[in-house]
Amino acid sequence: MLAYDIEVNGKRVTRAGMADWAVMSVTVTMVRTDRINDVDYRLAVHGMSQDREDRAHHARWKTPEIAVGSEIAIKIVECEQPNAPTKRYRSDIEVQENPFTEAEVRELRYQTYLELKAEFEGDHTP
Repeated sequence: MLAYDIEVNGKRVTRAGMADWAVMSVTVTMVRTDRINDVDYRLAVHGMSQDREDRAHHARWKTPEIAVGSEIAIKIVECEQPNAPTKRYRSDIEVQENPFTEAEVRELRYQTYLELKAEFEGDHTP
C-alpha cells in the first residue's frame, strides 16, 4: 500500500499509511502567538477514510516537535505494513469522537494548568 515515510533531522519518525485511505496529508505549520517573536511550529500527519456505510474515519500519527533548523523529509513509498495511527476516530454528522488519546488530553490539560498557574500565581508587580 502507499504510505509516507517521514524523517525529521535524518531520523524516521513514522511510516504513515492505511489500507482504506481516501486522503493522506502531511503539513508543516508555523503559527505566531500573541507575541510577534513567539512562534509555534507543528508537523502533522493525517488521513481520512470512507467505509462502506459512508462514515468518515480520521487518523492521526504522532510526530515530534520541530523548531527553526528542523529538516523534514517526506517520501512516498509502497509498503506492506505502515505504522498504525496514534488515533483513528469518527467525525461525521452522527458521531463526533475525540481526536486525542486519553494521555494526550491529560497532557493538554496539564499544559493549560501550567499556563494558568503562571498567570495567576506569577509576579503581579506593576
